[in-house]
Amino acid sequence: MNKKTIRMLSAATAAAMLTGVPALETFADNPDATVQSYEDQLTSIVTKQKQALNELADIRSGQAEVQEEIGKYDELLKYNNE
Repeated sequence: MNKKTIRMLSAATAAAMLTGVPALETFADNPDATVQSYEDQLTSIVTKQKQALNELADIRSGQAEVQEEIGKYDELLKYNNE
């Protein structure tokens, strides 16, 4: 097995242990299907992670815009108070 396969199996086994899936029994019964299932789960998780990171980037961008707008209003208030 190559390192990538071993890492995926390790990650899948850890995920299975956390979710209560009997990974070793399933792997012994049908290793190819189990590996594919874990690869599919990993792909799904990576996709969700990318979506979350994109949402976070959008939020941070919006936050910067709001901070800039607040700065403009602060300047206006400062000018009006003088």
